[in-house]
Parts: sequence; structure tokens; C-alpha cells
Amino acid sequence: MSYIARTLSRIRAHLSRPSAKPEENDYAMTVGASISGIVWTLYFKAYESTNDHLLPHDLVAWGIIVRPFDIASPEAVMNTEASHTNPASYFQPLPESFLQSHPVVISSEVQKDFERFEHELAPEYPGWGNKPGTKGISLSSRMETFANFLEFQLHWPRAGFPREVSLREFRMMFPRHALPPKRVDWSLRSVHLCYTQPRFPHVKAIMSHGTDAHPDLLLRGELMMIAAVMHTMLLNESYLDHVIMPVMLFSFVGPSHVRILIAIHDGSVLRISKSDVLQCSPSSRDVWDLLVRYYAGGNNPKMSTTKLPDEDLESVVA
Repeated sequence: MSYIARTLSRIRAHLSRPSAKPEENDYAMTVGASISGIVWTLYFKAYESTNDHLLPHDLVAWGIIVRPFDIASPEAVMNTEASHTNPASYFQPLPESFLQSHPVVISSEVQKDFERFEHELAPEYPGWGNKPGTKGISLSSRMETFANFLEFQLHWPRAGFPREVSLREFRMMFPRHALPPKRVDWSLRSVHLCYTQPRFPHVKAIMSHGTDAHPDLLLRGELMMIAAVMHTMLLNESYLDHVIMPVMLFSFVGPSHVRILIAIHDGSVLRISKSDVLQCSPSSRDVWDLLVRYYAGGNNPKMSTTKLPDEDLESVVA
């Protein structure tokens, strides 16, 4: 979609509903249309790349800054001084006390999920589509199984809490063409809209890869997913007043690992906070609890998504 088409799309949507101030509309339409074009360009750069991993010179050339963050210390993320250029500041993980106060009720359904998970990951599991004599599932299917297991846990019953901890389902609201299609080497599991009040644009997604992760390098599938979600949110009629679209991506990667990527585009560069890769297994209770705390947590309402961090319009429309 061209810059003009994106701008016209946002204008039509704004005209169809009341708004507070015309000048705020102009700002959001201009900035949002420009950023949506930038991230869509990033999507196609990653799509056309011949490498599974994006090299440092790619990130520099494409305007991407990646910084580490400590996934193992959610309290530090919650208590750190918020910075509008720090993607992790836009989300708030659940406190550890929440899971302690609302433990999982070990029902027959939960027990069945555990047994299925362990069965499919067992070395002797026959898998499907294998050549005669081979055992075990492919790496892609293995990581997809891990991603499924996280989804199961978001729906498990917890003591003293409603039926599920999971957030509002949002996947079906995305145009099909706007998300990367399922491939042999990666698969989208789910996309959820995260909010503490209506119309907050924070999004969380789960994906799996049939590729081993490099601790310091992004996978091109990760960048494609982040860019596609941001682009779609910037064109969504419900969020046209917002120009910052925070995305939290749970990326299950080979051989048996997971990491979290949190991203925003500040009008100049795509900023990504990247956790270390954590090894996971059916018995990795601490890791799964950590992932649930991040996925089922909310957004930080103190962080504005209606203005760029430096409120410098010229930097994005120049």
C-alpha cells in the first residue's frame, strides 16, 4: 500500500467518527501513515533476505536498534524508570505474587495437556510425515508444540480467578494478507490485544520457528511478524489516534528455547528489547511461570502511545 493510500485510509476512518481536536487528527494521520510505510518496507526487506538471521550491518542499514533486557527480573522491568524510547516500558508483567495467590488447579484437562506435551516431545514419538524408520517430530513441529503449551497454560483454571488468564483474542481481526503466511520454518500461533482500558494498541503474539536461535541475532521471521503487526495496527480504525504500536513477541526457537522481543517504532528507528534465550522443557516450571507473567500482564497506562517519544513530527515526515 502506498503512502498516499495509507494516508487516505486513515483520513476516511477519522471522518467516519467524532474526534477531539482536528490538529491531533492531522498529527496522528501524518505520522501514522509514514510509520506504517516504514515498517512495511522493513517487512519486505526481511522477506527478501536470504539469511535466516539478520546480521548487524542489516540492522544498521534498515534503521533497527536492538538492546537486551532482563526477562528474569519482571519486577525490575516494572519498577525501572520509564523511558518512552525503551520498548519494555510499555508493558507491565504480572507480579509474582499473582501466580502464588492464584495457583493452577490441576484438573483432568490440565493433566491431559501435560501428558500430551510430554508424549509429543518424547524421542520415541513417531511423529507424522516421517520417513520409515525415523522417530521424533521435526524441529519446526517441536517448537510449535512448545508454543501450543504456552497457549494451553493461559487458559488453565486458577484458584480464585476467572476461567482464563488469557487476553482478548485478536487474531481474527487482522486481515489475512497482513500477517506472514505459515511457512516450513515458522508459524504464527496467536495474536492478542493487550489493554487495561479500551483502545490501547498494545499487542502480544506467539510464534514458533524451525530454526536454532542465535543469542545475538534476530531471525527474519521475528522481524516480519513485528513489522506486519505494527503495520496492521496503524491502519486499524480503532487505533488511528495512536502512533506508537507496542508489540511483545514470544518466539519459540530451536533447539528447545524461547525468548521475548518487545518493539516500538519511535518515528526514526525500530527499537527492539530482546531477552536472552531460555531453555524450556515440560518440567521448566519457573520458565513457564515467567512467560505467563509477561503474556497475561497488562500495558503501562503512563506511557503515551499518541505522541512520538520526542514529539518531533519533522523527523518522521521528512
